[in-house]
Amino acid sequence: MQFEQLGPEQLFELFLVSVLEDDVTEEDMLLTMRHFVKSHKREPNDDGRMFLIVNGNFFQATMIFTAKTKILCHLRVELGERGFTDMRSYARAKQMQAAADPVEGVKVEWNKGMLGTKYELVMKQFIGRPMEVAVSFVNLFKVRTVYFEKRELR
Repeated sequence: MQFEQLGPEQLFELFLVSVLEDDVTEEDMLLTMRHFVKSHKREPNDDGRMFLIVNGNFFQATMIFTAKTKILCHLRVELGERGFTDMRSYARAKQMQAAADPVEGVKVEWNKGMLGTKYELVMKQFIGRPMEVAVSFVNLFKVRTVYFEKRELR
């Protein structure tokens, strides 16, 4: 794959897979993202977490890791208008595809927030360890942010 061909869809898939895994480390993320990364820096925090800030051609990603194990626990991505729109459209298309071809034990939803500033793709897995992955698209005051989170279902 050529560098020019890499775009928001590939970035979305990369982040989604990273969040779904249980043991993705800082090194894994940098190695996997090498085509996207222009620069990166680390910032330790007092509460036992470490921030990795990655700048790419069309985004800035802030990844939060546990400082001791360096395991990914939260991910926030800021994008330009086009990258944000492309990634949101791609997520919506994935939800529509999942609705047309459902998988047993997995539920995929597309939720709209108030005032059209937030959209969320939620994937719930009930087989094995119940969990949900939420990808939130927030466009507030022209700051376009995408959050990738994994949560345990109770």
